[in-house]
Amino acid sequence: MHRILVRIKNVKSNQTFEAYFDERLSLKDNLLLLEELCETGLSQALVYEPNKKIFLDRNIPLKDFGSNGFISLDIFI
Repeated sequence: MHRILVRIKNVKSNQTFEAYFDERLSLKDNLLLLEELCETGLSQALVYEPNKKIFLDRNIPLKDFGSNGFISLDIFI
């Protein structure tokens, strides 16, 4: 099983998504897949990790972020 639970909060609209992402894929690839399902425009968003207080590189596989099966993210579209 290569999945990780991700909670994404759109800061502008205060809308929240929860989805399982494939940890082998990059954040960008996972957001593209979610965008195809929800038509949200997430693939071009800036992604902020509120616990570490950093903007994330969307080209790194999720497994390299060092999470324990859950990631909470804020997005800015």
